[in-house]
Amino acid sequence: MEIKNLIFVLVMTLTFSSLSYAYTVEPQREVHQHVTNESQFVWKVIPKEIKDHLNKPIDSTLNDNFDESDEIVIGSGEEDKLFRWRFHFWDHDQTDNSNYDVGLGGYFSSSYRRALELWNEEVIPNYLKGDINRSYYFLGRVAHLLEDVAQPSHVLLDCHPGTELSIIGTIACDQSKGDNGTDDSVLEEYTGNNFQSLKNTYNWSGNNFVGKQYEYNNLPNMDAFNWKEIGPTRIPDKQFIELFKLFWYTAQKSQYWASDDNDGNSVYSNLSGNQKSFSTSLWQNEGVSIIDRNVDLVIEDQTDSGKNISLITNATISHAMKATAGLYRLFWDTVHSFDWPTYHHDNQRTGFTILKGDIDSTNTKNDINFVLQDSSNTDLIIASVANLEGDGGVRDV
Repeated sequence: MEIKNLIFVLVMTLTFSSLSYAYTVEPQREVHQHVTNESQFVWKVIPKEIKDHLNKPIDSTLNDNFDESDEIVIGSGEEDKLFRWRFHFWDHDQTDNSNYDVGLGGYFSSSYRRALELWNEEVIPNYLKGDINRSYYFLGRVAHLLEDVAQPSHVLLDCHPGTELSIIGTIACDQSKGDNGTDDSVLEEYTGNNFQSLKNTYNWSGNNFVGKQYEYNNLPNMDAFNWKEIGPTRIPDKQFIELFKLFWYTAQKSQYWASDDNDGNSVYSNLSGNQKSFSTSLWQNEGVSIIDRNVDLVIEDQTDSGKNISLITNATISHAMKATAGLYRLFWDTVHSFDWPTYHHDNQRTGFTILKGDIDSTNTKNDINFVLQDSSNTDLIIASVANLEGDGGVRDV
């Protein structure tokens, strides 16, 4: 890293540390916990085990780390503790050589990268080794990060610490156009300040969106999309490609909406850096009027209320619940990916498992080998799927 960049990061870290609680995070923790809890009602056939780990009430007295009695809702609240908020932003259109790790200011790690690390190092391995409570706690932390990418400011890199930050002559957090330089987020202020009344409204109830969870293998309005255009090429991204798809889709859908200081947009960037448009709006058939110009929020940013911010809130809160419900399903399928316990795999009769094969693109027969390793790291092929006749027809096992 260049010396000037290193200095920039050090000063940013010290400055952000002193301002970490300038964020109005206490009400926002309640919003996150509410969304995390309500999301269970979106997935109609959510397993009882997950519901049993969503039974804690919203708690405003949180600490920083896992306690044995903690579960998903608590984890989603505690992700905002300490200075973790610096890693809750993601410019998903900066592919970063397929690493997708461009976060706040272009210096801090992205929320997607943080979520992937928690998923790979805490959520999945802890569940598989039997540390179930710890796994669910960190699932809540990942849920928080996914809920953040359902918020326009977090994907448009619109920093909102509650003050203006000018670091080494560079504006790290732009002076807000509407709130006289305090540079907060009108969305977070509006939802946090009005949480007690908003939580009882239509769009804040998961029961009103039953069956609308984002299915990682069938994301809405993405039927014709070519995922190879934007797919990360690194491990463990490829190992958990469904997590990437869920985060990327959620972020792209959020990006349609404006934040306080940045306009929204409906384009994406492929791995070559070319901007492209979706063939179908990701908000098609949802009956929303998208507010994509930040100038439409200038006055409301001063009062932290208004018609436009109400429209954005209604859309993004339900958006966050659908995404989080999809995360619960992805988690369940991932930790049970070696199971085929019933007819057509599961109680939904999907006939689908996310167990990966080793697909070799150089093999003209498109053979797929399902591989395990023994204690000596020797590959053991436990099943193979291939078109034995080599005629492009149905594959054989």
